[in-house]
Amino acid sequence: MLFDLYVPGPGWLQRLDPRTKLFLLLVGAILIIGAPGPVALFVWLALLHGVLWSSGVPWSRLGWVAQQLRWLVLIILLVFPWFAASGETLVEVGPLYLTAGGLETAASTALRLWAMSLLSTALLMTTSQRELVRGLVALGVPWSWGFTLTVALRHIPSLLRHIQQIQEAQAARGWDPARGGWLQRLRGVRPVLIALVIHVFRTVDTLTLAMTARGVGRGGPRTVLYPLRLGWRDGAAIILALALLVGVVVQRRWISDWL
Repeated sequence: MLFDLYVPGPGWLQRLDPRTKLFLLLVGAILIIGAPGPVALFVWLALLHGVLWSSGVPWSRLGWVAQQLRWLVLIILLVFPWFAASGETLVEVGPLYLTAGGLETAASTALRLWAMSLLSTALLMTTSQRELVRGLVALGVPWSWGFTLTVALRHIPSLLRHIQQIQEAQAARGWDPARGGWLQRLRGVRPVLIALVIHVFRTVDTLTLAMTARGVGRGGPRTVLYPLRLGWRDGAAIILALALLVGVVVQRRWISDWL
């Protein structure tokens, strides 16, 4: 769950070009950052949940994002209002003031954090790791950087699983990392570290041989079996996103002032 959030399926977001989804991510970030208050942020957050649900992302995956943020959001709601005093004073405790403006600012900060986290995670929920890297390379990111990102995304979950397997194997042999003082506990990690270092060196050697066999690094233009192509769905999504952004800007700058 930590690194592989992609939800495969025939959803309309999954079928979009990764470059289009990166553009939608940029537009969404602009709208969320520029939201004037908690009401607007709540609307964007609800809309984002609806968009992801309509593309086949289950509610359990959406709830996972909220679960990861629950303590941070709670701290913001409880602590932040006392240090962002503005407006009418509601409660006074020594040098601290709880104000209506502070509550509104805390709610806006918590909702903006939640919305931005969900927006960033939405890209990983609807785009496979390979497609995401291909989209970044197509936008001008050097291929070596994209390959490095691919290797990291691929091998970090594998490394975590291997650490868990090493710990289980050592525990079956009587290994107890919580036994003794802090120095003995530190020494107790040594068997896991040794086995992990050996595994990492073996993985690097295997990966190097595989890359050499495929001619990586020899230069020349690179080809792909299925090149990325923008379709009518991508055009429609880009037009709708631009129309929404322009509409919000017009409403904020002209219509609100006129009213």
